Amino acid sequence: VGVAAAKDLALKFGSLEALAEAKRDDLLAIEGIGETMADAIITYFNEPKNRTLVSRLFTLGVTPLAPARPAVGSALAGKTFVLTGTLPKLTREQATEMIEAAGARTHSTLGVPLRQLVSILAASELVISLDTAPLHMSVALDRPVISLMGYNNPKRVGPYKRFHDLIVDAYGDAGEDYPISLAHRLGRMPHITARDVLEKVERWRALYRSRAASTRS
Repeated sequence: VGVAAAKDLALKFGSLEALAEAKRDDLLAIEGIGETMADAIITYFNEPKNRTLVSRLFTLGVTPLAPARPAVGSALAGKTFVLTGTLPKLTREQATEMIEAAGARTHSTLGVPLRQLVSILAASELVISLDTAPLHMSVALDRPVISLMGYNNPKRVGPYKRFHDLIVDAYGDAGEDYPISLAHRLGRMPHITARDVLEKVERWRALYRSRAASTRS
């Protein structure tokens, strides 16, 4: 059982005791739990030695804690976030916890081959990126992208032709008409807030997502 499946099991059953008594159908009802994994879990807890091991752990004071329930009704609920590249202010573990607390799921592209990364981006509803390769790859694939710009000048290196209304611009101060240039500005990325990003997510939902849905229908 991997980390994601373990979290899903913990959220569903809440305790090892409940998981140990789980029925096959209950396990299969969880997204990402297939027949092989469900059978392996049942087989594990049917082994007396494994039950004894779990009991001993409880006796020794080991008390597993279920993860916090994700937020319900948030703008991110039900979405899957793909984490790429380096996160300037967070570890991947911290970012994963924040995203999952908002009701979304995460997937890491760490070590993923370039061809697979392109496939992931092409299948994405929305990409949120710094001025890095995934940003420009997403635009080339015609995928809506929220650009987080602070260090680099968005007028010079921002998304080409499309999705300018989804740029979070921390490069300049409010109302500043800065020139097009290759000059970098240090210390600007921390000016980007979660509220700034969520406002762009709402704009995407109102404009691009609804437009894509009407096109499919």
